[in-house]
Amino acid sequence: MKRVFAIAAVTAWVFVLVLLRSAIKDFLWTHPWWHSFVVGLPTIALPILAYLELRHSAKANALRAEANGLRAEANALQDQIGTLGGT
Repeated sequence: MKRVFAIAAVTAWVFVLVLLRSAIKDFLWTHPWWHSFVVGLPTIALPILAYLELRHSAKANALRAEANGLRAEANALQDQIGTLGGT
């Protein structure tokens, strides 16, 4: 779900950038540099945060898969102990 949100956010950003290119250029040209920085900061931060979130999700999925494998191994060992104790 987060991946879909990140892709949608970047797509929307590119779409707005294409539509408002001349308006954005005029705004940045007529305002002081710190206004430009404040306006540009979210557009720079969005792709960076989206990338970090996607990377974090991939690591969490890998750890979850490893934990599931260890649980399956522990269950198999428990079954072996149960069958040895019952005979």
